[in-house]
Amino acid sequence: MSDGTQEHHIAVIGMACRFPGAPDLGSFWELLRDGREGIRHYTKKELLDNGIPPEWLEDPNYVRSYGFLEDHDKFD
Repeated sequence: MSDGTQEHHIAVIGMACRFPGAPDLGSFWELLRDGREGIRHYTKKELLDNGIPPEWLEDPNYVRSYGFLEDHDKFD
């Protein structure tokens, strides 16, 4: 800058992430680019088959979706 103050620049040199449906940064950007979600939406039958009580499924506040994170035990 010409006023005598110092200008500070920051560079991002690396980035890592893991999201539902995207195990790495490249996959995450593909999700965004393609307008897809990594959240899984379950049918009533799938939930009932997996032991969810039927009365929960009638509750309008019950969300039949889940963001499963693969290999969550390996994330540091």
